[in-house]
Formats: sequence, C-alpha cells, structure tokens
Amino acid sequence: MSTAQQLMDEVRRTLDDVIGVEADQLWTEAELLEYANDAEREACIRMRILVDSTTTATSRITVVGATATYVLSTKVISVDRVKMVATSDPALHPVTRRNLDLTDPAWEAETGTPRSFILEEVNTVKSITLYPNPTSGGTLGLTVVRLPIADMAVGDAPEIPEPLHKDLMNWMLYRAFSKQDTAVNQDAKTVSLTKEKFYLAQFEKVFGERRPVAPGSSKPSTFRD
Repeated sequence: MSTAQQLMDEVRRTLDDVIGVEADQLWTEAELLEYANDAEREACIRMRILVDSTTTATSRITVVGATATYVLSTKVISVDRVKMVATSDPALHPVTRRNLDLTDPAWEAETGTPRSFILEEVNTVKSITLYPNPTSGGTLGLTVVRLPIADMAVGDAPEIPEPLHKDLMNWMLYRAFSKQDTAVNQDAKTVSLTKEKFYLAQFEKVFGERRPVAPGSSKPSTFRD
C-alpha cells in the first residue's frame, strides 16, 4: 500500500526534483498532494472504481412523505440501483421525465409507493426524483459509483484498490509537466509537452479516457438517466 507521501516522493524522483529542501523544489509539496488527490478523483471518474451501497453520506437518503426530489452527495458519479431499505418492495427502475410525459401527462400529481426514479443533473447538482410522490417516509438505499469520500493527507493511502496506487503517478506527472513555469519547462517547452502527453497516455492505458458529454445533453455520460 502506498501513502500520498510515498507517491509524491516517487514522482519527485522521476522529475529529478529535490526531496526535502522546499526552497529548491520546482514543485511544492502542496502541488504534488493536489496532483495525487486529483489523480484519484480522475481515476474514479474514468474507471468507475468505487462502487458503494453502505456509506451513509452517499448511499442513504431519508425520504419524507409528500417530498419527491432529493439532492445527491457531490461525491456521487452515477447511480446503479435504488431501493427502499427494510421493505419488501422491489428495486425502483429508472425513467425520464420525457417518458413519463408521454405515458402519463398527470404523473407529477400521482402519489403512492415509489416504483420509479428520475436522475437529473442541473448546473453540476445531481438529484433523484421518486415516482409516484411518496405518501410516507422511509430510507432510500442507493448503490452508487462515487469519488473518494475525502481528500488524502500526506500520510493517507488512496481509497482505490492497492494494485492501482502506483498508476496514479502517471496523472501526477502529467499534471507536473503541464505546469506552465519557465523553471519547470526550462529551455525546451516541447520536451515538457512530449512528457506531458506521454504520462497522460500511460494513465489512460490503465484508467481509460474521459467520457464525452452525450450529444444534446448537458450531463456527462457517467451520470445515467
């Protein structure tokens, strides 16, 4: 298992930067820690690594009678399953407002036991809307793909599986060589650009490319309808 500090030190060695004397370093400890946390977030978005159905902050929603819409945690990337906890009710199935408008124009006024859900994202705020509008309270259990719950401090290990820890360094090196600084790029910015592209490609070999926004949609394709 690697800690953030170990990843940072290894990246610094690859960069041939000074370890331990911050005044002489081209990349500060704060910068490299930021790169490490950014690398883990990026890995989670691309590979959908962290699947969770137990963490309260991301996977439990307290449902209130007559309230249909609930904001999801900012850590949620996508939702794979939705079910009312401690009931024998079947899992809810996903629908869209467009589909409901076509099949039941008065659906927004319908009340009862939820059997479907709508996932939406507006201005980066993700929400879930239950259909029909619940008549009573309860707890909604979600299975989600999520980001790390918290950023790493230097002594923390990444939350993603251990075999992938070292692969995070490629993103950290990509970010390091993306730094627009004369001292970093020295007299050959094209060399830095080549290294930047190389380490991005190495990262993408493991974690894949960023998924584009679906045509005609403001939502990233990682957030499902």
